[in-house]
Amino acid sequence: MGDSSLQRLSLWLMSVSLGVVVAFYGVPELVHRVTRAVERGRSDAAGVQLRRLGETSEAFRLVAKRVAPAVVNVNNLAVVSRPVLRLSPFGQRFFDEQQGLGRQGQGSGFVIDANGYVVTNRHVVSGADRVQVRFSNGSEYPAKLVGADPHTDLAVLKVDASGLVAAEFGDSEKLEVGDWVVAIGNPFGLEQSVTAGIVSAKGRSGVTEQLDVQDFLQTDAAINPGNSGGPLVDLQGHVVGVNTMIVSQSGGYQGIGFAIPSRIARTIAERLIQDGKVALGWMGVTGRGLADLAANERRPDGSRATSGVLVQDVFPDSPAERAGIESNDIIVAVGSRPIESLLELRSLVATTRIGATLDVELDRAGQSLRLDVVIEEQPAGLASLEERMGLGVVDLTDEIAELVGLNRSRGVVVTRVHRGSPADRAGVRPGDVIAAVGKQEVSSVTQFLRAAQRLDGPEGLLIAIETPRGSRRMVVIEE
Repeated sequence: MGDSSLQRLSLWLMSVSLGVVVAFYGVPELVHRVTRAVERGRSDAAGVQLRRLGETSEAFRLVAKRVAPAVVNVNNLAVVSRPVLRLSPFGQRFFDEQQGLGRQGQGSGFVIDANGYVVTNRHVVSGADRVQVRFSNGSEYPAKLVGADPHTDLAVLKVDASGLVAAEFGDSEKLEVGDWVVAIGNPFGLEQSVTAGIVSAKGRSGVTEQLDVQDFLQTDAAINPGNSGGPLVDLQGHVVGVNTMIVSQSGGYQGIGFAIPSRIARTIAERLIQDGKVALGWMGVTGRGLADLAANERRPDGSRATSGVLVQDVFPDSPAERAGIESNDIIVAVGSRPIESLLELRSLVATTRIGATLDVELDRAGQSLRLDVVIEEQPAGLASLEERMGLGVVDLTDEIAELVGLNRSRGVVVTRVHRGSPADRAGVRPGDVIAAVGKQEVSSVTQFLRAAQRLDGPEGLLIAIETPRGSRRMVVIEE
Protein backbone atom coordinates (compact mmCIF):
# COMPACT_ATOMS: atom_id res chain seq x y z
CA MET A 1 0.00 0.00 0.00
CA GLY A 2 1.43 3.38 -0.95
CA ASP A 3 2.05 6.37 1.31
CA SER A 4 -0.92 8.26 -0.09
CA SER A 5 -3.23 5.34 0.63
CA LEU A 6 -1.99 5.13 4.24
CA GLN A 7 -2.56 8.84 4.72
CA ARG A 8 -6.13 8.54 3.38
CA LEU A 9 -6.80 5.57 5.67
CA SER A 10 -5.45 7.48 8.72
CA LEU A 11 -7.59 10.52 7.95
CA TRP A 12 -10.66 8.28 7.50
CA LEU A 13 -10.10 6.57 10.90
CA MET A 14 -9.61 9.93 12.64
CA SER A 15 -12.79 11.24 11.11
CA VAL A 16 -14.75 8.15 12.18
CA SER A 17 -13.37 8.40 15.74
CA LEU A 18 -14.24 12.08 15.98
CA GLY A 19 -17.71 11.36 14.66
CA VAL A 20 -18.29 8.66 17.26
CA VAL A 21 -17.15 11.00 20.10
CA VAL A 22 -19.37 13.80 18.85
CA ALA A 23 -22.32 11.46 18.43
CA PHE A 24 -21.90 10.00 21.92
CA TYR A 25 -20.99 13.13 23.94
CA GLY A 26 -22.08 16.00 21.80
CA VAL A 27 -20.03 19.00 20.67
CA PRO A 28 -20.17 20.98 23.97
CA GLU A 29 -18.83 18.06 25.99
CA LEU A 30 -16.07 17.53 23.42
CA VAL A 31 -14.98 21.18 23.69
CA HIS A 32 -15.10 20.97 27.50
CA ARG A 33 -12.87 17.88 27.58
CA VAL A 34 -10.35 19.45 25.22
CA THR A 35 -10.28 22.67 27.29
CA ARG A 36 -9.71 20.72 30.53
CA ALA A 37 -6.82 18.85 28.94
CA VAL A 38 -5.21 22.09 27.81
CA GLU A 39 -5.68 23.69 31.24
CA ARG A 40 -4.27 20.59 32.93
CA GLY A 41 -1.18 20.86 30.69
CA ARG A 42 -0.78 24.53 31.55
CA SER A 43 -1.18 23.78 35.24
CA ASP A 44 1.49 21.09 35.08
CA ALA A 45 3.85 23.48 33.25
CA ALA A 46 3.19 26.19 35.82
CA GLY A 47 3.94 23.74 38.60
CA VAL A 48 7.28 22.89 37.02
CA GLN A 49 8.16 26.59 36.79
CA LEU A 50 7.15 27.19 40.40
CA ARG A 51 9.29 24.29 41.55
CA ARG A 52 12.24 25.76 39.66
CA LEU A 53 11.67 29.15 41.28
CA GLY A 54 11.49 27.43 44.63
CA GLU A 55 14.86 25.81 43.95
CA THR A 56 16.34 29.26 43.16
CA SER A 57 14.90 30.69 46.38
CA GLU A 58 16.37 27.77 48.29
CA ALA A 59 19.78 28.56 46.77
CA PHE A 60 19.55 32.18 47.97
CA ARG A 61 18.55 31.01 51.46
CA LEU A 62 21.47 28.59 51.64
CA VAL A 63 23.93 31.25 50.46
CA ALA A 64 22.68 33.72 53.09
CA LYS A 65 22.93 31.13 55.88
CA ARG A 66 26.40 30.08 54.80
CA VAL A 67 27.99 33.52 54.35
CA ALA A 68 26.10 35.83 56.75
CA PRO A 69 27.97 34.66 59.90
CA ALA A 70 31.22 35.84 58.29
CA VAL A 71 29.88 39.31 57.43
CA VAL A 72 30.57 42.08 59.94
CA ASN A 73 29.64 45.68 60.60
CA VAL A 74 32.68 47.99 60.61
CA ASN A 75 32.44 51.21 62.62
CA ASN A 76 34.93 54.01 62.04
CA LEU A 77 35.40 55.87 65.31
CA ALA A 78 37.26 59.18 65.68
CA VAL A 79 38.03 61.48 68.58
CA VAL A 80 35.56 64.36 68.58
CA SER A 81 34.99 67.33 70.88
CA ARG A 82 31.57 67.95 72.36
CA PRO A 83 30.38 71.04 74.25
CA VAL A 84 29.47 70.16 77.85
CA LEU A 85 27.56 72.44 80.22
CA ARG A 86 29.35 72.71 83.58
CA LEU A 87 28.96 74.57 86.88
CA SER A 88 31.82 76.50 88.44
CA PRO A 89 32.50 76.29 92.21
CA PHE A 90 30.68 79.64 92.45
CA GLY A 91 27.53 78.33 90.73
CA GLN A 92 28.21 79.94 87.35
CA ARG A 93 27.30 78.01 84.20
CA PHE A 94 29.80 77.67 81.36
CA PHE A 95 30.47 75.45 78.37
CA ASP A 96 33.54 73.26 78.27
CA GLU A 97 34.81 70.84 75.63
CA GLN A 98 34.92 67.13 76.32
CA GLN A 99 36.68 64.76 73.98
CA GLY A 100 35.31 61.34 73.19
CA LEU A 101 34.93 58.76 70.47
CA GLY A 102 32.22 59.38 67.91
CA ARG A 103 31.25 57.38 64.85
CA GLN A 104 32.32 59.15 61.69
CA GLY A 105 31.42 56.37 59.29
CA GLN A 106 30.49 52.74 58.94
CA GLY A 107 30.57 50.00 56.38
CA SER A 108 30.82 46.26 56.01
CA GLY A 109 33.49 43.60 55.94
CA PHE A 110 33.92 39.85 56.03
CA VAL A 111 36.13 37.36 57.82
CA ILE A 112 38.66 35.57 55.60
CA ASP A 113 40.49 33.66 58.33
CA ALA A 114 39.14 31.94 61.43
CA ASN A 115 41.87 33.64 63.49
CA GLY A 116 40.39 37.09 63.01
CA TYR A 117 41.46 38.65 59.70
CA VAL A 118 38.74 40.81 58.13
CA VAL A 119 38.64 42.38 54.66
CA THR A 120 36.94 45.73 54.09
CA ASN A 121 37.40 48.88 51.99
CA ARG A 122 40.14 51.35 52.77
CA HIS A 123 37.72 54.27 52.60
CA VAL A 124 35.57 52.63 55.31
CA VAL A 125 38.38 52.88 57.89
CA SER A 126 40.19 55.96 56.55
CA GLY A 127 40.92 58.54 59.25
CA ALA A 128 39.78 56.29 62.09
CA ASP A 129 41.26 56.66 65.55
CA ARG A 130 39.66 53.36 66.45
CA VAL A 131 37.77 50.65 64.55
CA GLN A 132 35.04 48.51 66.08
CA VAL A 133 33.80 45.30 64.44
CA ARG A 134 30.41 43.78 65.25
CA PHE A 135 29.43 40.23 64.28
CA SER A 136 26.02 38.83 63.38
CA ASN A 137 25.69 37.25 66.86
CA GLY A 138 26.03 40.69 68.47
CA SER A 139 29.59 40.28 69.74
CA GLU A 140 31.92 43.27 69.28
CA TYR A 141 35.69 43.53 69.09
CA PRO A 142 38.16 46.38 68.67
CA ALA A 143 40.07 45.91 65.41
CA LYS A 144 43.67 46.70 64.51
CA LEU A 145 44.46 47.95 61.00
CA VAL A 146 46.87 45.44 59.45
CA GLY A 147 47.30 47.40 56.24
CA ALA A 148 45.48 49.46 53.63
CA ASP A 149 46.13 49.84 49.91
CA PRO A 150 45.21 53.19 48.28
CA HIS A 151 45.54 51.77 44.77
CA THR A 152 42.72 49.24 45.14
CA ASP A 153 40.76 50.70 48.10
CA LEU A 154 41.20 47.50 50.12
CA ALA A 155 42.12 47.11 53.78
CA VAL A 156 42.65 44.22 56.22
CA LEU A 157 41.71 44.37 59.91
CA LYS A 158 42.60 41.98 62.74
CA VAL A 159 40.40 41.20 65.74
CA ASP A 160 41.58 39.25 68.76
CA ALA A 161 39.30 36.24 68.31
CA SER A 162 39.55 32.68 67.08
CA GLY A 163 37.25 30.00 65.77
CA LEU A 164 35.37 32.52 63.63
CA VAL A 165 33.29 31.56 60.59
CA ALA A 166 35.31 32.57 57.53
CA ALA A 167 34.05 33.19 54.00
CA GLU A 168 35.79 31.44 51.14
CA PHE A 169 37.12 33.23 48.08
CA GLY A 170 35.87 32.03 44.70
CA ASP A 171 37.27 32.59 41.21
CA SER A 172 35.96 35.82 39.70
CA GLU A 173 37.59 34.93 36.38
CA LYS A 174 35.03 32.16 35.91
CA LEU A 175 32.08 34.53 36.29
CA GLU A 176 30.04 35.30 33.21
CA VAL A 177 27.77 38.24 32.49
CA GLY A 178 24.28 37.15 33.54
CA ASP A 179 25.41 34.96 36.47
CA TRP A 180 23.46 35.33 39.72
CA VAL A 181 25.28 37.08 42.59
CA VAL A 182 24.28 38.05 46.13
CA ALA A 183 25.45 41.14 48.07
CA ILE A 184 25.50 40.98 51.87
CA GLY A 185 26.23 43.94 54.12
CA ASN A 186 24.90 46.79 56.22
CA PRO A 187 23.31 49.40 53.94
CA PHE A 188 22.29 52.54 55.86
CA GLY A 189 23.30 50.69 59.04
CA LEU A 190 20.72 47.93 58.51
CA GLU A 191 22.78 44.90 59.44
CA GLN A 192 22.85 41.60 57.57
CA SER A 193 20.88 42.83 54.54
CA VAL A 194 20.86 40.48 51.55
CA THR A 195 20.18 41.54 47.95
CA ALA A 196 20.39 39.55 44.74
CA GLY A 197 21.10 40.42 41.12
CA ILE A 198 23.27 39.46 38.21
CA VAL A 199 26.72 40.30 36.92
CA SER A 200 26.03 43.14 34.50
CA ALA A 201 29.57 43.53 33.15
CA LYS A 202 33.19 42.59 33.84
CA GLY A 203 36.45 44.50 33.57
CA ARG A 204 34.93 47.94 34.12
CA SER A 205 37.52 50.74 34.29
CA GLY A 206 37.49 54.53 34.24
CA VAL A 207 34.59 54.71 36.73
CA THR A 208 36.50 56.76 39.32
CA GLU A 209 39.39 59.21 39.38
CA GLN A 210 40.56 58.03 42.80
CA LEU A 211 41.97 54.58 41.97
CA ASP A 212 44.61 53.59 39.43
CA VAL A 213 43.79 49.87 39.70
CA GLN A 214 40.35 49.44 38.16
CA ASP A 215 38.97 46.11 36.98
CA PHE A 216 35.51 46.14 38.51
CA LEU A 217 32.63 43.71 38.39
CA GLN A 218 29.41 45.60 37.67
CA THR A 219 26.24 44.25 39.26
CA ASP A 220 22.59 45.22 39.65
CA ALA A 221 22.40 43.61 43.10
CA ALA A 222 21.34 46.54 45.30
CA ILE A 223 24.41 48.22 46.85
CA ASN A 224 23.90 51.28 49.04
CA PRO A 225 26.00 53.38 51.46
CA GLY A 226 27.10 51.00 54.19
CA ASN A 227 27.51 48.03 51.82
CA SER A 228 31.12 49.08 51.10
CA GLY A 229 33.55 46.34 52.08
CA GLY A 230 30.92 43.59 52.15
CA PRO A 231 31.11 40.43 50.04
CA LEU A 232 29.58 39.77 46.65
CA VAL A 233 29.05 36.00 46.45
CA ASP A 234 28.00 33.44 43.87
CA LEU A 235 25.30 30.82 44.37
CA GLN A 236 27.87 28.41 45.80
CA GLY A 237 28.49 30.87 48.63
CA HIS A 238 31.99 31.83 47.45
CA VAL A 239 33.16 35.44 47.58
CA VAL A 240 33.68 36.67 44.00
CA GLY A 241 33.99 40.38 44.81
CA VAL A 242 34.20 43.12 47.44
CA ASN A 243 31.39 45.66 47.11
CA THR A 244 33.05 49.05 46.77
CA MET A 245 31.02 51.81 45.15
CA ILE A 246 27.87 52.86 43.38
CA VAL A 247 27.36 55.24 40.48
CA SER A 248 24.38 57.37 41.40
CA GLN A 249 23.14 60.92 41.02
CA SER A 250 20.92 60.58 44.08
CA GLY A 251 23.48 58.95 46.39
CA GLY A 252 21.45 55.72 46.56
CA TYR A 253 21.06 52.54 44.59
CA GLN A 254 20.15 53.02 40.91
CA GLY A 255 21.02 49.64 39.51
CA ILE A 256 24.76 50.19 39.04
CA GLY A 257 27.13 48.87 41.69
CA PHE A 258 30.80 47.94 41.44
CA ALA A 259 32.85 45.30 43.22
CA ILE A 260 36.56 44.53 43.30
CA PRO A 261 36.92 41.02 41.81
CA SER A 262 38.15 38.27 44.10
CA ARG A 263 41.20 37.75 41.89
CA ILE A 264 42.46 41.15 43.03
CA ALA A 265 40.99 41.14 46.56
CA ARG A 266 42.56 37.83 47.56
CA THR A 267 46.00 38.84 46.23
CA ILE A 268 45.96 42.25 47.93
CA ALA A 269 44.70 40.80 51.23
CA GLU A 270 47.49 38.21 51.28
CA ARG A 271 50.12 40.89 50.66
CA LEU A 272 48.72 43.17 53.35
CA ILE A 273 48.71 40.34 55.89
CA GLN A 274 52.25 39.32 54.96
CA ASP A 275 53.92 42.74 54.51
CA GLY A 276 51.44 45.36 55.73
CA LYS A 277 51.64 47.09 52.35
CA VAL A 278 51.36 46.33 48.65
CA ALA A 279 54.16 46.49 46.09
CA LEU A 280 52.63 47.13 42.68
CA GLY A 281 53.71 45.09 39.70
CA TRP A 282 55.26 46.85 36.72
CA MET A 283 55.79 45.97 33.06
CA GLY A 284 57.19 49.24 31.74
CA VAL A 285 55.09 50.30 28.77
CA THR A 286 52.88 53.25 27.96
CA GLY A 287 50.37 53.34 25.17
CA ARG A 288 46.75 53.69 24.16
CA GLY A 289 43.87 51.36 23.54
CA LEU A 290 43.06 50.94 19.86
CA ALA A 291 39.53 52.09 20.64
CA ASP A 292 40.98 55.38 21.98
CA LEU A 293 42.90 56.23 18.83
CA ALA A 294 41.52 59.17 16.89
CA ALA A 295 40.30 58.59 13.34
CA ASN A 296 43.33 60.38 11.88
CA GLU A 297 45.87 58.43 13.96
CA ARG A 298 47.59 55.68 12.02
CA ARG A 299 47.83 52.17 13.30
CA PRO A 300 51.04 50.21 12.67
CA ASP A 301 51.36 49.07 9.07
CA GLY A 302 50.20 45.51 8.54
CA SER A 303 48.54 45.11 11.93
CA ARG A 304 45.48 42.87 12.04
CA ALA A 305 44.40 43.40 15.63
CA THR A 306 40.94 44.86 16.08
CA SER A 307 41.40 45.50 19.81
CA GLY A 308 44.27 45.81 22.23
CA VAL A 309 46.81 48.35 23.48
CA LEU A 310 49.18 50.07 21.06
CA VAL A 311 52.60 50.33 22.73
CA GLN A 312 53.87 53.88 22.21
CA ASP A 313 56.90 53.80 24.49
CA VAL A 314 58.91 51.17 26.38
CA PHE A 315 60.83 52.13 29.53
CA PRO A 316 64.59 51.46 29.25
CA ASP A 317 65.77 48.39 31.17
CA SER A 318 62.17 47.46 32.00
CA PRO A 319 60.61 43.98 32.06
CA ALA A 320 58.91 44.78 28.76
CA GLU A 321 62.17 45.78 27.07
CA ARG A 322 63.99 42.69 28.35
CA ALA A 323 61.16 40.48 27.09
CA GLY A 324 61.44 42.01 23.62
CA ILE A 325 58.33 44.22 23.48
CA GLU A 326 58.81 47.15 21.08
CA SER A 327 57.08 50.41 20.25
CA ASN A 328 54.18 49.90 17.77
CA ASP A 329 53.53 46.40 19.08
CA ILE A 330 49.88 45.83 19.94
CA ILE A 331 49.27 43.94 23.20
CA VAL A 332 46.25 41.79 22.36
CA ALA A 333 45.97 39.54 25.42
CA VAL A 334 47.66 38.51 28.66
CA GLY A 335 47.30 34.78 29.10
CA SER A 336 43.81 33.96 27.88
CA ARG A 337 42.42 37.38 28.82
CA PRO A 338 41.84 39.89 25.99
CA ILE A 339 43.10 43.42 26.71
CA GLU A 340 41.05 46.44 25.64
CA SER A 341 42.63 49.47 27.35
CA LEU A 342 45.86 50.65 28.94
CA LEU A 343 44.12 51.04 32.31
CA GLU A 344 42.95 47.41 32.12
CA LEU A 345 46.50 46.27 31.29
CA ARG A 346 48.00 48.31 34.14
CA SER A 347 45.44 47.03 36.63
CA LEU A 348 46.20 43.44 35.67
CA VAL A 349 49.96 43.95 35.89
CA ALA A 350 49.80 45.99 39.12
CA THR A 351 48.01 43.19 40.96
CA THR A 352 50.29 40.44 39.65
CA ARG A 353 52.74 38.94 42.14
CA ILE A 354 56.27 40.34 41.87
CA GLY A 355 58.45 37.81 40.04
CA ALA A 356 55.54 36.11 38.29
CA THR A 357 55.69 35.55 34.54
CA LEU A 358 52.92 36.82 32.28
CA ASP A 359 52.29 35.30 28.86
CA VAL A 360 51.75 38.34 26.62
CA GLU A 361 50.24 37.99 23.15
CA LEU A 362 51.30 40.64 20.61
CA ASP A 363 50.44 41.73 17.10
CA ARG A 364 53.63 42.98 15.44
CA ALA A 365 52.88 44.27 11.94
CA GLY A 366 50.35 41.49 11.46
CA GLN A 367 52.49 38.72 12.94
CA SER A 368 51.25 37.05 16.13
CA LEU A 369 53.88 36.70 18.88
CA ARG A 370 53.85 35.41 22.45
CA LEU A 371 56.45 36.71 24.90
CA ASP A 372 57.08 35.93 28.57
CA VAL A 373 57.34 39.06 30.73
CA VAL A 374 58.68 38.72 34.30
CA ILE A 375 56.86 41.31 36.44
CA GLU A 376 58.96 43.56 38.68
CA GLU A 377 58.10 45.98 41.47
CA GLN A 378 57.12 49.45 40.32
CA PRO A 379 60.30 51.56 40.34
CA ALA A 380 60.91 54.34 42.84
CA GLY A 381 60.42 57.03 40.21
CA LEU A 382 56.77 56.10 39.81
CA ALA A 383 56.18 55.35 43.47
CA SER A 384 57.82 58.59 44.63
CA LEU A 385 55.28 60.68 42.77
CA GLU A 386 52.62 59.47 45.15
CA GLU A 387 54.71 58.86 48.25
CA ARG A 388 56.80 62.07 48.12
CA MET A 389 54.59 64.47 46.18
CA GLY A 390 51.12 63.02 46.78
CA LEU A 391 50.49 62.96 43.05
CA GLY A 392 48.95 60.21 40.93
CA VAL A 393 49.11 60.45 37.13
CA VAL A 394 48.16 58.39 34.07
CA ASP A 395 48.39 58.81 30.32
CA LEU A 396 45.44 60.76 28.99
CA THR A 397 43.03 58.75 26.84
CA ASP A 398 39.81 59.70 25.08
CA GLU A 399 37.87 57.83 27.78
CA ILE A 400 39.54 59.77 30.61
CA ALA A 401 39.31 63.06 28.68
CA GLU A 402 35.57 62.63 28.35
CA LEU A 403 35.28 61.67 32.03
CA VAL A 404 37.03 64.82 33.31
CA GLY A 405 35.80 67.17 30.55
CA LEU A 406 39.01 67.75 28.56
CA ASN A 407 39.20 68.67 24.90
CA ARG A 408 42.52 66.95 24.21
CA SER A 409 43.53 63.33 23.85
CA ARG A 410 47.27 63.35 24.59
CA GLY A 411 49.11 64.27 27.76
CA VAL A 412 49.50 63.39 31.43
CA VAL A 413 46.40 63.75 33.57
CA VAL A 414 46.38 64.05 37.36
CA THR A 415 44.11 61.38 38.86
CA ARG A 416 44.81 61.79 42.60
CA VAL A 417 46.12 64.47 44.92
CA HIS A 418 46.51 63.49 48.56
CA ARG A 419 45.21 66.03 51.05
CA GLY A 420 48.00 68.08 52.66
CA SER A 421 50.65 66.73 50.24
CA PRO A 422 53.22 68.92 48.40
CA ALA A 423 51.09 68.66 45.25
CA ASP A 424 47.99 69.71 47.21
CA ARG A 425 49.82 72.70 48.71
CA ALA A 426 50.95 73.72 45.22
CA GLY A 427 47.33 73.83 44.07
CA VAL A 428 47.37 70.79 41.80
CA ARG A 429 43.95 69.21 41.43
CA PRO A 430 42.54 65.97 39.93
CA GLY A 431 41.69 66.57 36.28
CA ASP A 432 44.62 68.95 35.72
CA VAL A 433 46.84 68.12 32.76
CA ILE A 434 50.62 68.31 33.14
CA ALA A 435 51.72 69.89 29.88
CA ALA A 436 55.40 70.53 30.64
CA VAL A 437 58.17 69.99 33.17
CA GLY A 438 60.33 73.10 33.23
CA LYS A 439 60.52 74.09 29.58
CA GLN A 440 60.09 70.56 28.22
CA GLU A 441 56.67 69.65 26.86
CA VAL A 442 55.49 66.17 27.89
CA SER A 443 52.75 64.03 26.35
CA SER A 444 53.15 60.74 28.24
CA VAL A 445 53.89 59.48 31.74
CA THR A 446 57.23 58.15 30.46
CA GLN A 447 58.30 61.59 29.27
CA PHE A 448 57.04 63.20 32.46
CA LEU A 449 59.00 60.83 34.71
CA ARG A 450 62.21 61.24 32.73
CA ALA A 451 61.93 65.02 32.81
CA ALA A 452 60.95 65.04 36.50
CA GLN A 453 63.95 62.90 37.48
CA ARG A 454 66.29 65.36 35.71
CA LEU A 455 64.77 68.52 37.17
CA ASP A 456 63.63 67.37 40.62
CA GLY A 457 65.85 69.13 43.15
CA PRO A 458 65.91 71.03 46.43
CA GLU A 459 64.19 74.02 44.82
CA GLY A 460 61.22 71.85 43.86
CA LEU A 461 59.69 70.61 40.63
CA LEU A 462 58.42 73.24 38.18
CA ILE A 463 55.51 72.03 36.07
CA ALA A 464 53.05 73.63 33.66
CA ILE A 465 49.42 72.81 34.40
CA GLU A 466 46.47 73.05 32.01
CA THR A 467 42.99 73.01 33.53
CA PRO A 468 39.86 71.54 31.91
CA ARG A 469 38.88 75.13 31.03
CA GLY A 470 42.05 75.55 28.97
CA SER A 471 43.98 77.98 31.18
CA ARG A 472 47.67 77.38 31.80
CA ARG A 473 49.78 78.15 34.86
CA MET A 474 53.15 77.25 36.32
CA VAL A 475 53.41 75.68 39.78
CA VAL A 476 56.30 74.51 41.92
CA ILE A 477 55.89 71.31 43.94
CA GLU A 478 58.16 71.57 46.96
CA GLU A 479 58.65 68.81 49.54
